[in-house]
Amino acid sequence: MGDLERLAPWMYEFELPGGQKTPLLAESLRHVHTARRSMMFELLDAVGYDRTASVLDLACSEGYFSMHFAQRGAREVRGIDARPRNIEKAELMQATFGLTQCRFEVGDITEIELAPASYDIVLLLGIIYHVEDPIRLLRRAARAARKVLFVETQVTKHHPPLAFGWGSTTAIYSDDYWAMARENPSQDDLSSVRGFSLVPSPTAIVSLLREIGFRSIVQLHTNETANELQFQSGDRAMYAAWW
Repeated sequence: MGDLERLAPWMYEFELPGGQKTPLLAESLRHVHTARRSMMFELLDAVGYDRTASVLDLACSEGYFSMHFAQRGAREVRGIDARPRNIEKAELMQATFGLTQCRFEVGDITEIELAPASYDIVLLLGIIYHVEDPIRLLRRAARAARKVLFVETQVTKHHPPLAFGWGSTTAIYSDDYWAMARENPSQDDLSSVRGFSLVPSPTAIVSLLREIGFRSIVQLHTNETANELQFQSGDRAMYAAWW
């Protein structure tokens, strides 16, 4: 059995030299990944970003986006993921494509040391809704970003502001909230590694990025070439934040 089959199923579809492709876990994933990639690179290309920029990919999974940045010219790419199997896949693809500027490692992105302003671009894609302390993770990722932070996440459906008490009988109403979800990491490799996740409202993400101090915050949208229903329906959202 070859390494592709031994490590199957794959979260991402890599097209290998010779035309072979990694066996994708679910067809629906292809559209999510295409949309993420399209939104990021169309924005970066539009603003004329330096393609040699260094990149930190937090919760990099199999290194798909890391390697796309490397193939476009990034001088340094660091990918971190908690699951050793994902890093094994990333290193196999890295060797296959000969991307020597990529470095992948197993680590807990909520705890691993991240130096301030150490990477031009930081990716936080598909992960903040899989951790128990997403606010702290967002702050850590922002601290490591020298220029831009990309955040892609599941979000709550639009809902009237939630009322809560805050030491008085007068209700406070807020659009900034998080919904808790239970996951089973022993049965789902795509779930939280600890079992509980917090899903943000769209305004919670923007409010937090603004509070952290980003100068510009933009929500990205799909287009005809990268059409994906979760983004269209408001179940997912992607943001770019600049200092």
